[in-house]
Amino acid sequence: MPGLIANNIESAGGSIKPIKNIVTKVNSISDLLNIDTSKLDDKEQFHVLGFHEPNDGGGGIFYWDVNEDRANHNGGTIISPNAVFPNDWSNTDQQETWFTSGGTGNGCWKRVVGDYVIPEMFGAKGDGVTDDTRAIQAAIDFLSSGGTVFLLDKTYMISTIHLYSGVRLKGKTYRDTILKLISGNAVSYTHLRAHETSLHLVCRLLLE
Repeated sequence: MPGLIANNIESAGGSIKPIKNIVTKVNSISDLLNIDTSKLDDKEQFHVLGFHEPNDGGGGIFYWDVNEDRANHNGGTIISPNAVFPNDWSNTDQQETWFTSGGTGNGCWKRVVGDYVIPEMFGAKGDGVTDDTRAIQAAIDFLSSGGTVFLLDKTYMISTIHLYSGVRLKGKTYRDTILKLISGNAVSYTHLRAHETSLHLVCRLLLE
């Protein structure tokens, strides 16, 4: 499996060529949202060092697309400058607002994406405490037509996750990549996998 953390294509996934002449580095998605986009050229590029903070796995290369509809905002690969970044990521209501409220008009930040995605690109923390359900679901939704969501060697807290036919959920290392059920949610492995006859593939991870 290709390295998930690698120079300036961190979290972009897959084997893509690094984009040269990166104009500016910023620490987080929150910092990206603070940029005055009215002064940017179309396709101007920025290197975001992390989703919440540098080196958290959720960084990558973003460029400004003046034509992208803000209604397409998904909180990870397409980000509207109108979206309100949560003050408290542990607040699931704030998370839901982040993922669903891109506003109107044109102009969005777009992430360079390769052959796969990781949930950190959508804000997952994998710290064994934070509810990562919404971030993992957003990664799956992005690949609804098919692809692989890789999970790192972390403990991701989840409730119900809905998979699509042809979307693979793959851990980095069995027993070190853990999906742990949030207390009070009656979710079983069969709920995660859906039907045995489906094309869903869940492998190399441990469900607790």
